[in-house]
Amino acid sequence: MRSSALAFFVFAGLTGLAAPANGQPSPSPAPARDCAALKAENARLTGIVSAMVDEIGAMEMAKTQFAEADKALGATQGDLAVKLEVVDGSIRIAQRILKSEDADDSAKRTARRQIMVLEKWASVLRDFMTRRALGEAVDPQDNALVKWKARIEKRLPKLRAALPGASEASSAARQAYLACMRGAASPSASPAPNGIRTYVTTIGEVQLAWRGASVRGTYGYGSTTRFANGVDPTGGNNVGRIEGDQADERISGYWEQPTGTVRCPTNRSGKAYWGRFLWTMKANGGWRGRRGYCDGDMNETWDGDPK
Repeated sequence: MRSSALAFFVFAGLTGLAAPANGQPSPSPAPARDCAALKAENARLTGIVSAMVDEIGAMEMAKTQFAEADKALGATQGDLAVKLEVVDGSIRIAQRILKSEDADDSAKRTARRQIMVLEKWASVLRDFMTRRALGEAVDPQDNALVKWKARIEKRLPKLRAALPGASEASSAARQAYLACMRGAASPSASPAPNGIRTYVTTIGEVQLAWRGASVRGTYGYGSTTRFANGVDPTGGNNVGRIEGDQADERISGYWEQPTGTVRCPTNRSGKAYWGRFLWTMKANGGWRGRRGYCDGDMNETWDGDPK
């Protein structure tokens, strides 16, 4: 992995956020087996990468507007006031988008970048207006706009160079957190030699195995609440199967079994008894969850803990 100094690059950026005095962020917590600590570290690094991406996007957006911004140097006080009013109005629109429940992630990301650019542009306009009001000339070679351009030219390459390392660290933190949430770092959920883990759940024992973010497993039901290696010890056929995918601390997917009490109108993998499930992982490697029948609501409890 690349240097942590690179990975934890802290930005001051268009918004004027100040980096710590030594140019480095606060040190990361020591590696821990506690999922809560790993979750916090994952969120911290995800936030850093997201902010870096937003700042890069804002700087690139600003560069496309500098030709128009240059015209402000020769604008009258009245023209500057009009421009400032337009910019302030645009900021308010972008802020409403950020607060809107109807706006998607892409729209909100664009709004964040617009706000970063527009707030800085508003500060440039106010600086020009203040100088004009005081009777001071705006030096075309040394003013707030020129300094803004220079800062972007200096900072943008550094951010671009730092982003891969920060993304790598963020990805590693996310994988560590996900591994912990599925019990890989929990002593009470140590994997068996074949990589299968057993859980005690509200419907009986469940055995799960992961491959990346995908989870596959089997479970006993009915009279078969305890079983081994996916085989009904009673010689019956009361063993169901699970297929799901993990996204952060949630696992969602489908269960299916050869017999049951609720027959679905359509088959899944050749079986007429199936449904959806959703689990939210706990720090001990278990979960709180629900399941439903067919494509219906998930209103039946399905909780589990490592055996």
